[in-house]
Amino acid sequence: MTSRANIKKLKKFLVTERMHAIMYAHLAKEEDHPKHKRFLNKLTSEERKHEELLRTILSDEGVNVDKYAPSGIKIAFYKIISAVFGVPFGIAVIEREEGETIKDYIAILSQIKEKKSTNKLRTIIKDEEAGEQELQENLNDYSEHFEYIKSIIFGLNDGLVEILAVVAGLAVVATSPFVVVVGGIIVGISGTLSMAGGAYLSSKSYNLVEEEKKGQKAVNVPFKDAAYTGAFYFLGSLASVAPFAFGMSGFAGILTAIITVSIVLVLASAVIGIISKTSIKRRSLEMLTISLGAAFVTIILGIILRSYGIAI
Repeated sequence: MTSRANIKKLKKFLVTERMHAIMYAHLAKEEDHPKHKRFLNKLTSEERKHEELLRTILSDEGVNVDKYAPSGIKIAFYKIISAVFGVPFGIAVIEREEGETIKDYIAILSQIKEKKSTNKLRTIIKDEEAGEQELQENLNDYSEHFEYIKSIIFGLNDGLVEILAVVAGLAVVATSPFVVVVGGIIVGISGTLSMAGGAYLSSKSYNLVEEEKKGQKAVNVPFKDAAYTGAFYFLGSLASVAPFAFGMSGFAGILTAIITVSIVLVLASAVIGIISKTSIKRRSLEMLTISLGAAFVTIILGIILRSYGIAI
């Protein structure tokens, strides 16, 4: 008889396999490229096969498997972020979970004694490991798409961090929210043009270097890089300005701006963490420390200026 703790883990695996099957099927419908569509359909079939193997293991333990289903909210969230960032990002999200799931399968294998169950789990592990490698190879085909997502997040992060610092400092010495809004938007427009120009030149320089090294045309489109970086820098700047545009002022406006920016930064850090396969928690803490640290410095500067009777 399998322990309650392991039964609980097997139930979790069942829910995960069901969710991945649903998501792979959804992404296959959204994917236009025949090669990737076939691969996603193949993954859907494998996840359903794993689900059936887990259903059998749990049914043999007397568990009613029909009542265990993935969260509708989580599936909806995955579908939304796949719609926003594209099919490749949706695949990357699942691929990140798959890597953790394989480790969990291997860990539980040594704890279950029933031979029929261990044979089924070994089949799942073998399929998952083979699929993981093939999945990574397919993700490599989407490298250009991920570069543009990085441009989006790069622009968004800078807009959030830089304009929060500007707005926080202005809000302390400003005599009305209108001053903060105007100041924030002016700096936001200036930063947008600067970031877009920098992204264009950086992308163009990268292409020239790659073409010289490899003797073939590089895939980056400088204008596209500039457009994504600039547009999302400006959108990021609006998160800090918004509370003051709605009439808030002083420290109440600053606190609201900080909360808004922090939420968006965590989400943006999660995107980069998924693409780069790094710790989402570490990246979030890093970005929050930089952003809030810069805002704190400008608030202190504003307080010092205000103490000398300087206001605008």
